[in-house]
Amino acid sequence: MTNTVLVLGARGRLGGAVAQAFAAAGWRVLAQRRAGGKAATSAEGIEWVQAEACDTAALVRAAAGARVVVHAMNPAYTAAAWRAQAPGLMQAAIDVAAALGAVLLFPGNVYNFGAGMPAVLAPDTPQRPTTGKGRIRVDLEQQLAQATRSRGIRAVVIRAGDFFGAGSGSWLDQVIVKKLPQGRVTWPGALDAPHAWAYLPDLARAFVRVAETTPAPAGGRYECLHFAGHTVTGQDWLAALTDVAWEQGWLPAGGALRTGTLPWGMMRLLSPFNATVASLLEMRYLWDVPHALDGAALARRIGAEPHTPFLDAVRAAITQLDLAPRGRIRPAPVPATQSPKESESWNAEALFVSWAVVWCWPPHRRWSPARPRCRRRPWPRGSPRHRRLPAAMCGAGSWRTPSWRRIRTTCSRGWWTCASPARSRCTATAPACCPRPIRSRARS
Repeated sequence: MTNTVLVLGARGRLGGAVAQAFAAAGWRVLAQRRAGGKAATSAEGIEWVQAEACDTAALVRAAAGARVVVHAMNPAYTAAAWRAQAPGLMQAAIDVAAALGAVLLFPGNVYNFGAGMPAVLAPDTPQRPTTGKGRIRVDLEQQLAQATRSRGIRAVVIRAGDFFGAGSGSWLDQVIVKKLPQGRVTWPGALDAPHAWAYLPDLARAFVRVAETTPAPAGGRYECLHFAGHTVTGQDWLAALTDVAWEQGWLPAGGALRTGTLPWGMMRLLSPFNATVASLLEMRYLWDVPHALDGAALARRIGAEPHTPFLDAVRAAITQLDLAPRGRIRPAPVPATQSPKESESWNAEALFVSWAVVWCWPPHRRWSPARPRCRRRPWPRGSPRHRRLPAAMCGAGSWRTPSWRRIRTTCSRGWWTCASPARSRCTATAPACCPRPIRSRARS
């Protein structure tokens, strides 16, 4: 009899990769999508089920006899969306698994451990979250553990690091290699800090192996397994990406990638107005705090962990992104003896500050009694200084209204104008109130 798995949220990156891995292993895959949603590209062995995640009855009818349910649903990446939707999605997955009598698999992450996490994270490492999303993740796992005791289901949390591969929508394509065809890489944190990564095809195969080795529920049980994946530094990423850039023709032979930093300062300024930026900002510590996942418990359970060599995984991930046609962009060569940091230390934060100073600084200071001077009138329409001077002062020329966009003189003939209200008049020569007279443009 063919094993059946129901994947909730199969249109997402993780859900799609898990569905394909189960189908490749010979399972019958039922891929859930929202009612009215559009199915992804069909694959052999995958059947799409159109139903809302909260419609337990419809899902149970469509997935009757399923042994495993995979919870791959995730709200938008903001703390508000997680607080509002994540508990309900978890409850929907619990209800479906309990009704089917199936094992529930749930992907975990490292948010639970907070900024003070140790260098190696084991399943029994104390969880002390320091961010809103970290606390939500802890609550979700506690909700799942409580359901195993009260509903009698069997649940397994498979914790992994940051995803890469199997499509777009991660730090890799959104930030790090966005300008790789131009020979540039943006790294969010310290280049020498080890960081946990999970190549999605490997993680998906681990889900299949866990499902195959987990017996049917016989009383509630909760487990947590860690997927080690790849623990690499930013320097390791630069080395792998350099090889890929050479192969793709984005760098000349012997050339080095230029590295930049993420504009955290600009993101801090934007965070009050953009919830997604604020959510990314609060997880900044992950790029500076070294961490790795201990996969010993998972290895004891399934044997050797699925593991693609890092360079091969990076090459496959970049190829799937299709960043630019092969060989179209060829930046100038950089000597290999020169470090990437020295070759070009372009900092988007500094560029933003420069832009803010140039464009956001008040273009015209108003007159101060302590500094009388001769100037062209920049005041906007309707201000106290927007007034027509008598013809005796400005001569016989016609008067034109000043504009805040273009500095114009009050006098139509382009004569001198004193900014001091006590001496506001036009003369053919510079008034005495102007220590540094500025000649305005004559106007016909």
